[in-house]
Amino acid sequence: MPRPSHPLHYPTAHLALLTLVLAAVSVRVLYVPLASQHDPYLVADSLFGDARSYDAIAVNLLRGEGFAEYAGQPTSSRAPLYPAFLAAVYAIAGHRTLAVRVVQALLGAGTVALTYLIGRRLFGSRAALWATLVMALNPIAIYFGAWIINETLFLFALLLTFWAAIQASEQPSLPWLAALGLLQGALALIRPQAMLLWPLVPLWAVRIRGRQRWGTAARQTLLVLLVTVLTVAPWVVRNQRLHGAPVLIDTHGGWTLYGSYGDENFGNFVVRYATQAEGLSEYEQDRLYYRLTWQWIRDHPQQALRLIPQKVVRLFSPLAAVDREYALPFSAAIKLGYALFLGLAAVGMIMSLARWRDAWLLYASLGTTVLTAIVFYGCTRFSLPMQPALALFAALPTARLLGQRVGPAARQP
Repeated sequence: MPRPSHPLHYPTAHLALLTLVLAAVSVRVLYVPLASQHDPYLVADSLFGDARSYDAIAVNLLRGEGFAEYAGQPTSSRAPLYPAFLAAVYAIAGHRTLAVRVVQALLGAGTVALTYLIGRRLFGSRAALWATLVMALNPIAIYFGAWIINETLFLFALLLTFWAAIQASEQPSLPWLAALGLLQGALALIRPQAMLLWPLVPLWAVRIRGRQRWGTAARQTLLVLLVTVLTVAPWVVRNQRLHGAPVLIDTHGGWTLYGSYGDENFGNFVVRYATQAEGLSEYEQDRLYYRLTWQWIRDHPQQALRLIPQKVVRLFSPLAAVDREYALPFSAAIKLGYALFLGLAAVGMIMSLARWRDAWLLYASLGTTVLTAIVFYGCTRFSLPMQPALALFAALPTARLLGQRVGPAARQP
């Protein structure tokens, strides 16, 4: 790993950060009205895909119908926090998807600022600014920020969780440990896949980077996990009462898994329904789809294995839609540019190995995102949680190529 850098002079770094955050806000807000006019998916349906389900639940929440996609039919089909977020925006601005898109543009700018704060702690201010520039103009984040889906909220919450973990590693006090646990629970209530991070993040904060003794680290990790579980517990209890069976976060996983495997799949998702599911309860359908998927995998192990590299390739593609490839002009140039970005990130990962303790959070972000794609399916949208990590890794060789020394910065106010 390169030697630690001399941090940029505070006014210079802060002015650069402010400029990049303002640029991020401007680009995203300007794109909001263009999305509904030029994005073919949103032109066809402003509530394309998962958005219609999220929107319906949010509207029913405001009408007093409870967490229900169809009035009078409580559901656990979705994790609860993103529909609650939509309901909060609608309560203030009315039932306007434009307002949601503007709020998500602001969250996107917050993600840019958090990328800098995290990068400065891990790799220094120079590398952090390069990564911030990438995230400010990141076309994947800008594009999907205009969709009514949970990725933008999840990405903001993910980086906020990482920031809390950094604070807990530097001052493992009760407030920071509790905040870390609360944020971890909230992450899972946005996207259940975040549960993969539950043991990894607090362990890093109090042991790997915090260098606490094992006994102290174990107690602090258990404290974080306790707060995490308590954060999720009310929703789990609600689901148990609703279904009379254990449902941790949602009942959407079985159907999603079922559509990720099959003779016609190539690492993508295919909408399909099983006739056996007719007449079953929501919980029973979810279990059925899991069983049918595992049965297909057992009967077609070689096909299932062949899907893995296809899923990973689609995850790391800049143009992979859920079921096809986005038809964009200059697609070859887009793929070449993104391949260069990924190449720089790969070099940066190698550079970071000498200080793997600092880079652990970024490895965890990449690893859990890839693992989720391997289990389910790959597409560009699902790469959003790892975009800040890729940007930070890519910033390391970029700074070196420009003759800038990089390294972890001391804790700064």
